[in-house]
Amino acid sequence: MLNRRRHGIRVVAYFVVELVILTGTFFAAWWVRKSSAAYWTIEIGPFHQYLWLWPMSLLVWSGLLWGFSTYSAFRSRSLLVHGFLVGLVSALGVVSLFALLAALKEHEVNRSLVGLMGVAAFLGLFASRLVATSFLGHYTQKGYDRHY
Repeated sequence: MLNRRRHGIRVVAYFVVELVILTGTFFAAWWVRKSSAAYWTIEIGPFHQYLWLWPMSLLVWSGLLWGFSTYSAFRSRSLLVHGFLVGLVSALGVVSLFALLAALKEHEVNRSLVGLMGVAAFLGLFASRLVATSFLGHYTQKGYDRHY
């Protein structure tokens, strides 16, 4: 009973941390795109123009993370499997946002921002899973939270 409750708390904690990471990747992607404007042919608009995309991207990514069951069997997956799942979720997230922008006929939104966010989301989510698996491995190796 205690292990199930602890597992549920841990899954919610992973999810909340990854939502914070995805929020950071959105703002970081906008900042990188804005600060590297000299290398792009199209200028990016003001930030308030893209602010509606932030909650939409969180909905898309969180739906994909839960839809692909990335939180089940978290400890037993290898880093290769975690990387594959995070890469798949990030690629599908970018494609989903592109489809959403096309469906809403949002021509003012710069598509390179969505691409940068996809790359940043992959890096951020993979780094969080790398830290989480190494922490859980160390924690279990010390004799805590063993499953018998």
